[in-house]
Amino acid sequence: MKKRNFLLQNVEYYLAKGIAEFIRVIPLKTVFFLAKLFGIIAYYVDFYDRKLMIQHIMHAGIAKNKKEAAVIARANYIHMLKLGIEFLRFDQYFNSEESFRERINIIMSPEIENTVKNSKSIIFIGAHLGNWEMTGLYCSAIWHPLLSVMSPISNKKITNFILNKRENFKQQICFKKNSFKMLLNALRNGRSVGIISDEHAGKKGMETTFFGRPAMTHISPALLHLRTGSPILLGVAVRTSDNFTYDIYMSGPFKLEKTTGNLDKDVQLLAQMYTNAIENEVRKNPTQWIWCHKRWMDINRETKKKKRRKKLNG
Repeated sequence: MKKRNFLLQNVEYYLAKGIAEFIRVIPLKTVFFLAKLFGIIAYYVDFYDRKLMIQHIMHAGIAKNKKEAAVIARANYIHMLKLGIEFLRFDQYFNSEESFRERINIIMSPEIENTVKNSKSIIFIGAHLGNWEMTGLYCSAIWHPLLSVMSPISNKKITNFILNKRENFKQQICFKKNSFKMLLNALRNGRSVGIISDEHAGKKGMETTFFGRPAMTHISPALLHLRTGSPILLGVAVRTSDNFTYDIYMSGPFKLEKTTGNLDKDVQLLAQMYTNAIENEVRKNPTQWIWCHKRWMDINRETKKKKRRKKLNG
């Protein structure tokens, strides 16, 4: 079994590496054209995820009808392939602080600008909107070096490949499991942290409202703020061209000047603040958010096992 896993991991890794090298060498216009072509093909072939996306878009009320939802979903498939290209090739276009300043436009309020300048440590949160890799790299290269959280995948070699790509421009990565203590220590030692906060959090999360629907939201940013006083900022990097240019929209700062004395209430207030901000950004750029996430509590939360049981009992 171990030998089989070893062989499978190597096959997956070298196949992925070969595709990555091919993507890195062909002209940028060509590779983005291929992304559009294969994105459209994937939209029509991938019946399950297509149906899920359209269902979620309708559930959020982003589209008036299924036809509008289908347009957003198809664009989302293309967006996801473009993300892969950008991840594999960003080092060809970003190699200095100047390159970040030339290609990325920051949109933020004077209050956020002062927060970035004057805060010793910041809790930067992101979402699966636009190119979240660029947000973390920009923050680390220009503002505050980040300790960011990553969920590893089953293939260790591919995980290490992704890890090496992300640990650039002073950004460090820690794995999600047992990461809270590391993030807390980093903030207490004057380092900023980065957390993606738009996925379903399960039983460890806090119930919030997302697009008017109940959703379990990650509470690590809220708890870290309450423990350290570090402000929370949301940043999303929206693609503006197929030539590695982005607008980063900053929201916040999210903080409690006074706590209520009830930890759950304080956490819920903060979690709702940054959930509202994420929703606002998704509304502005719905084609660049990953709609296949099972984000809500009142839709698609059944497991495959439960569905099978229903059919058997049915």
